[in-house]
Amino acid sequence: GGAIEHFAVSFIVTDGKLACDLSEKIRDCNHFNISEEMAKTCREIYREYENAGLYCNEKIKALLLSLMISVLRILDLNREREATFFATEMERAEIIDSFFGKQLECIQGEKQLAEQLHISERQLNRIILQLYNMTFRQKMMQTKMERSAWLLKTTSKKIGEVAQAVGYDSE
Repeated sequence: GGAIEHFAVSFIVTDGKLACDLSEKIRDCNHFNISEEMAKTCREIYREYENAGLYCNEKIKALLLSLMISVLRILDLNREREATFFATEMERAEIIDSFFGKQLECIQGEKQLAEQLHISERQLNRIILQLYNMTFRQKMMQTKMERSAWLLKTTSKKIGEVAQAVGYDSE
């Protein structure tokens, strides 16, 4: 709960015009005082990073998105086009996170998630690669392994039961 002295964050922006605007603003304001709310968010990011529990990556991503929005507001980039861009990307990320957060035995596949997002499977994989630095299949495997590890640690289920609970047909 102490003071935040330094907190460095890098955001990668793929939109050319937005990247130019951000670079220009950051040159003028590359460090600044933050509000107590932003400091609270920074502390929560640290706690989640140290916790490394189930779904901590998703929580950290949400906190970083909140922090990024606060920074953009400080930089005063009040252009409607960028706000729409971020909302769309944020909505997609929420839908994807929600998809992987479901009971794993109920998760269907790439095709169903792509249909839910109204995009192609190829575009879905590009987005997942951008968000998670892995493919759909790799993200599915990671999700199953994390959920399996959590179930083995926190329940008395046998390996076969855990395998079925995360969507595998056999041990």
